[in-house]
Amino acid sequence: GPAPPLAPLLPERARELGLPADTLVCSPIGDAQAAVFAVAGSTDDTAILNLGTGGQLSVITKDFAVVDGLETRPMPAGTHLLVGASLCGGWSYAYLERFFRTVAKEFAGVDLDDAEVFRRMNSFAAEAVPEAGGISVDPRFSGSRGDPDIKGAIVGIDTANLTPANLVRGFLNGIVDELAAMAAKIGTGRIRRVLLAGNLARRNPVVLDIARARFGVPCALSQSDEEAACGAALAAAAGLGGV
Repeated sequence: GPAPPLAPLLPERARELGLPADTLVCSPIGDAQAAVFAVAGSTDDTAILNLGTGGQLSVITKDFAVVDGLETRPMPAGTHLLVGASLCGGWSYAYLERFFRTVAKEFAGVDLDDAEVFRRMNSFAAEAVPEAGGISVDPRFSGSRGDPDIKGAIVGIDTANLTPANLVRGFLNGIVDELAAMAAKIGTGRIRRVLLAGNLARRNPVVLDIARARFGVPCALSQSDEEAACGAALAAAAGLGGV
């Protein structure tokens, strides 16, 4: 079963943590697997779109499978996890935020607060047209796992569409599009639901709208703020026979 018990916690550690002396330590589970376990359980028709500093697209498969461009990782209960990972993900959005702050500082001598700039960017994204005025962004600024030499790009700029709103929307579109392209490799019809996790999705409602348009299936936000911690606890509980 998931996360079977290994041994009791050392007495001195139990005292330091304020835990019972008979607390058991269970075998570890990877953070990506734990997050998926918390959000999707063992269902194999749900994709988890996790957008933090990087980005991950994860889908459980009951049988071992090899998909070009994706990793196959072990999961509890004998299943496996297909994972597509982007290197920048939400970092790309923070990169754009730093650019806007730098422009304000160097052109107007104004120091803007990070939170205020992100708030304005989110507002711009909500106001922009879904196609970002024709601007497309490739957010692979640090390359990809398969090709570290790839560079990011901003294309489709014409004489009228270079605006902050279109740039912001283009960045968000590109972040989701990179992972949606990985999901397409798994097979049409395999994914029937998408659950979004991570701060980029949680703090910016536009990301959920973009996911719905790209995947064409029901999409929703994860109900847990700490998916990996919750999944690790659930895996331990299952290993102890509690769930």
